[in-house]
This record gives sequence, structure tokens and C-alpha cells, in this order.
Amino acid sequence: MKIEQDKLSLAVYSLQRTGFRYGMYAFITGCDDFSCALGALLKHSGAAGVTMGAMNSEEATKIEKLGFTSYVYGSDNMDKTKKLTDGRLFDLVYETTGNATAYGSFIDMLKRGGAVGVLARLDEPYTFFVKTAVRSQIRFVGMKSFDEKSAKIAKALLATGWRGLA
Repeated sequence: MKIEQDKLSLAVYSLQRTGFRYGMYAFITGCDDFSCALGALLKHSGAAGVTMGAMNSEEATKIEKLGFTSYVYGSDNMDKTKKLTDGRLFDLVYETTGNATAYGSFIDMLKRGGAVGVLARLDEPYTFFVKTAVRSQIRFVGMKSFDEKSAKIAKALLATGWRGLA
């Protein structure tokens, strides 16, 4: 997989903006090239666990071959989420799909005080209970582009031969 500098820069920036720290558990809603680069960066940066959302078993197989844990929407439950996060919920969610199914799943998987990095526009209007997000102190962080510091970090990673998947 070839990772473009601008995609890697946005991934670096999203980690900074959401407050990622070593040892956190992260959930990524998709499994495209950008999602995989983001997942690899999370692992490289010391995430305790990275789980990626899949729409079907074929996507789940792809995710697992890349070394991530898969979560198939609609077939998994809260017990699996707690197992994936050592009894906790996810610290961070990165929404990369713009899909309402993903939104409907991750709200319940995010721990109190967690953050959502919004990296895609929703395909269709979607509503969820704002009261749930407020009560759980969930923070939504939107990102459209990246900053200069992120671009420098991404350029340095690529210059050292880092390819994103270890």
C-alpha cells in the first residue's frame, strides 16, 4: 500500500486534534487506504488496540490480514467491544466513512469523555440523541485539512522508509 504524504499528514493531525496518547484504544469506522494508514499510525504511536469497522465478512478478512481487529457492523455487540478494550470502551473513534451505520454503532462504543475525530461528511442526514453525547461528555473534532507541523512529521516518517504497516 502506498501512502500519500497528504493522507499521512491528515492522519497525524487527527491524532493531535483528538488528544491521542500512548495506551489508548481506538476504533476506525472504515477500512479504505486512509483508514489503514490511520490505523498503522495509531499502532506505530503506541495505541493499546486498533479496531476497524467492516460492513461484511470480506472486509473483516481484509482488516485482519492487515493486522487489525475487525468489528462487523450489526453482528457484534457490547461484550465484544469490552473484550477488545480489556473491559473498557474505546477512548477514541475516527469516523472515516460518512456512513450512518457507522455513526449508529460507535456512539455506544465510546467511553465517557472520549473523542470522535470526524474525517468524512455524512452521506445522508443522520440524527442521534445529543443528550447521549452530552451526558457521556463525548467531544466531536472536525478535520478538513492538516497543519504544517503534521506535514513535516509525515514527510519525516516517509523519508525514513516507514510504509505504515509493520
